[in-house]
Amino acid sequence: MLILYLLTHHIICLMAALLVMRGEESERHIRAEAMLTGAEYNGYQVSFTADDGNGLLQVKAAFETGLTDTVIHFENGTKMPITAAGFPEFAAWFVAERNKFFVGY
Repeated sequence: MLILYLLTHHIICLMAALLVMRGEESERHIRAEAMLTGAEYNGYQVSFTADDGNGLLQVKAAFETGLTDTVIHFENGTKMPITAAGFPEFAAWFVAERNKFFVGY
């Protein structure tokens, strides 16, 4: 009887752990979809994925080497033209908006 109780208890614990993992996976999926959808900036739908963040760093480096304008390609398919003069404001907005996905997680 004790063996049956212990086995049942372990199965229940395993099922509970699987449900928690499933919930965490679902939360990650929801967050990933929201990051890909992004937010609107001056008429452009900007996504906030890791690739988008890396692209922003490349654009920053390009402007620091003297480039005056370019087009940023986001993972959600948006292509947004930007100038060196407008980049600091956009970058500050992007970082603040992307950070919202990590605060409280």
